[in-house]
Amino acid sequence: MAKQILVPLKRDERVEDVIPYIERIVQPGMKVKFLLRYPLDGFDLALRASRAAGETGVGDLTEIRKIAAAYTWENQQRAAAVKVFPACAPLQKKGAEVCVDVYTGSLRRIVRSHVSSGDVHLVVTWAGIGPGIMSFLRGAASKFGLAKRTAYSPMRLVYPSTVL
Repeated sequence: MAKQILVPLKRDERVEDVIPYIERIVQPGMKVKFLLRYPLDGFDLALRASRAAGETGVGDLTEIRKIAAAYTWENQQRAAAVKVFPACAPLQKKGAEVCVDVYTGSLRRIVRSHVSSGDVHLVVTWAGIGPGIMSFLRGAASKFGLAKRTAYSPMRLVYPSTVL
């Protein structure tokens, strides 16, 4: 079974920002799986539908149907693929297979379920705010000649054994 790199993306994270880091570690034959969050839950969908009903009139259900159709699971899967695949050309040139999956619920639970299958080689995530603050402080210290500026990567590579 091919080794897999799992890349969970949150709502505000862009695929284009992650690709250069994955490009450094991907090898031919590997599979890169992007996990994107399903944008709405049932409560959000109900709020949008009721707002559309209030704006257009209670008798007009066409707007509500359009909103519901746009957020079906299949349409969101297609939208995620359209968002991810154009940016992944460098990975595909290196011989990696790219796929997209949409998830709901807890990101931690989804990552653990993928890792428990046993074929995940690495999980690529953003490092978080702590390393960013440290990088800023190191940069400020180097401006005053207190310390030498070091390279900083905003990405974190996690081995599956540490996720479980």
